[in-house]
Amino acid sequence: MSGRKEKASMSRGICIVLGVVLSCCGFAIRAAAETHAVVVGIDKYASFKQLNGARNDANDIVAALKKAGVTDITPLIEENATRKNVLGAIDQMIKRVQKDDLAIITFAGHGAREQWGKVRPPGTELKGLHEVFLLRNMVMPDIDGKVDPSVPGSAAERILGAEMAIRLKRLDDLGARTIFVADSCFGGGLSRQSLLGVDYSIRVVSEIPFFADNVDPLQSEIKALPAPFDVDKETRSLSFLAAVSRDFTAPEVEIPKGSKNMRGALSYAFARVLEGAALQSGKSELTHGDLIAYLMNSIKNSLIDSGTSQRPDLRPKQGFDRVAIRFGSDLKLTSSPQQSPPAKAGLVLRVYSENGKPIEPLRRAELDLAVEPTTDRSRADFIYFPDRGDFYSKGGDLIVSKMLPVDIADIAEREIAVRKLVELAKARARTIMVNRGDQRYLAGQEMFLDARRPEGEARVTEYYLLLIISGNGQVQFMYPVKNDPRTLPDLPLGQMSAGEPFGADYAVLVTDQKPMDDLIKSLSGLNGSRSSNAVASQIAKALTPTMRIGLQPIYTAPRP
Repeated sequence: MSGRKEKASMSRGICIVLGVVLSCCGFAIRAAAETHAVVVGIDKYASFKQLNGARNDANDIVAALKKAGVTDITPLIEENATRKNVLGAIDQMIKRVQKDDLAIITFAGHGAREQWGKVRPPGTELKGLHEVFLLRNMVMPDIDGKVDPSVPGSAAERILGAEMAIRLKRLDDLGARTIFVADSCFGGGLSRQSLLGVDYSIRVVSEIPFFADNVDPLQSEIKALPAPFDVDKETRSLSFLAAVSRDFTAPEVEIPKGSKNMRGALSYAFARVLEGAALQSGKSELTHGDLIAYLMNSIKNSLIDSGTSQRPDLRPKQGFDRVAIRFGSDLKLTSSPQQSPPAKAGLVLRVYSENGKPIEPLRRAELDLAVEPTTDRSRADFIYFPDRGDFYSKGGDLIVSKMLPVDIADIAEREIAVRKLVELAKARARTIMVNRGDQRYLAGQEMFLDARRPEGEARVTEYYLLLIISGNGQVQFMYPVKNDPRTLPDLPLGQMSAGEPFGADYAVLVTDQKPMDDLIKSLSGLNGSRSSNAVASQIAKALTPTMRIGLQPIYTAPRP
């Protein structure tokens, strides 16, 4: 990043479950609300591109629910994820639910948009688009709207978004607190695409043309649908959590980084929510606003250096103070929300050299780190172009340009620092954003960092510090210095312009409800150095119950 500009006075560069029943006067009275869950995950589709992480997502959520003491869980994974089973499980849930129960429904798999045919709900248009969730044995109609009878499967194996909306409304009318997690997508594109042409596993199928007359096996169900309604406005206690809006797609990524474990970022984050990671210190209730804030930050951190980005659609954008989950009654708290991450074994980073001599092996004993060359690009953590000195993540993000071979040691240390900071931020996430989103900024494009609390989060006085870790590992301490206020102002933190050196910079925001003078002193002393690991270590040592950490990558590249 370069060309940083002053702005204002602060600018300086860069489950649904039923409760226990008591008998009273001949009536059944429950002692507490309960939680039930329906969890769907599909990787292996009969007619569509296979996924790699949806089954992992479902298994992780089921495991988290079990650890939290939930016993009424219906997992519908792979071949069990049929239309009859999924809708049947949800309808049975609706029959059992009572006021103030917690209802959790999650879906991880392919989504699509299809066109309404001649038979359609009132208030819709011919060829108008609507969302559908695709099940394992779904078969698409051809361009003429017909289905080949020789192809295994059935065009009935899908759930219309309208059908799901009706059920969510029924749960809400019964007074349930409902959480719906849709880790799929319905079209659109990626807001940041790999510079190396990486082929992502994406949870979307191309648009489904409308069915020819009398071909759609769901024709009678569609005919019975009411006119579309606004789920946000028609429900009071629903948290609708979608991986992306209809304008973008949801990639599967490696979570945690380096694990080779492919996941959906939303489902991964939601499983951590069930474990209590989104709770703030001393609290036992998670509000709708807390839920949204945690998911937004977790998804962003999971996609660091993945070569792509994801814009979740988390709704409604109101009612932030209402309780979404009560720990102790809805769910047991299975771990301390503020626990530090466990120490990890040594890290080996593999570098593939594109059209050039392999790098020399490198060992950093003090960091328990090894950097090794590899001739297998698919196993590489980084891709190096020696001819122009460009260093990329395996996902296709430019990390640093015009680097020298000697810089690899600093880039490797930066990788360790980023991974540590992501782990530290999991249970203490603090929102910080680039005003134009997590896109890739080309030379000359302007942006600014915004650390103001989003709507729905409580306003408290926060002491803060902000620093940047550049792509080559150099530390730039930003705030506060000299006459800067020590508490976080209610305005953007600085305006910047994308310029050389291009790559991936990281803004690191640390806040606390009390002064952090010692931490500020130690981190400001690292300004100008390439001691990024020391940044992560110093923050880890200084952690307090009220400290929060925000991370924001800033990706820049030259114009094509």
